Amino acid sequence: MSRFVPRELRAMVMRDLAEFVPANYYGELGEYDIETAILDHMLGQKLSYSAAYSGIPKRKRRASDLLVHFGYYRMSTFWVNSDRKSPSWLEFFGPKAKTAAGLEHFKNSFFGDASSLVKMEEDFPRRVREYAACLPADEKDGVLAFIEERDPEAAHIGSTVQNLQPVVVHWKMRIQEQAAFLWRKYKAMGSSPTKNSIKGDLAKWCRDNNVISKSGINPSEDYIYRHVLSGWIPPTD
Repeated sequence: MSRFVPRELRAMVMRDLAEFVPANYYGELGEYDIETAILDHMLGQKLSYSAAYSGIPKRKRRASDLLVHFGYYRMSTFWVNSDRKSPSWLEFFGPKAKTAAGLEHFKNSFFGDASSLVKMEEDFPRRVREYAACLPADEKDGVLAFIEERDPEAAHIGSTVQNLQPVVVHWKMRIQEQAAFLWRKYKAMGSSPTKNSIKGDLAKWCRDNNVISKSGINPSEDYIYRHVLSGWIPPTD
């Protein structure tokens, strides 16, 4: 039984929602661009608030709910990890929404923090199970494996909620998200970052944020360079 990672699960959700994605909605954005997360959230919310939502097949409704969650979680992570100076999400993300018509749904200015990320992580199994319940058996097992398998290379964050498995957050993906943030930050400062040059910052970030590797310790610079960044593709924007 194959274990899904968030990237694969998002791809599955996007296939379910393909008919609702406007032409060139994501433009030239990459999968890991923060603007993609913003647009994921906007698309999911648009479907959720649509008058036609109740008439959409249940599988697609649950896929839409997951897309909102994916986008919101990634945006919150970016917000929490950034050296933000903007007073609100609207101002902070506004210039980054390259292909979005606007970010009106951020007008209430939510300030994300680490505790909000934990709450979203705790809620993730419930959302995945609701989505999986709409799938045929051959697809359901693979999706449920994402939250049920005790991955030795994952950190378990949060607590058991309503008898669900503890949330599994892949520690390598967390580091790669932070690597993308640092890469863009240094590029914006006029530097030419390399995987080797950011490994020290990533190791410190892991210690500061209690990111634990499969061996139960904070990954070292060398380990991050050899096992986390080796297959990682830096952002090109």
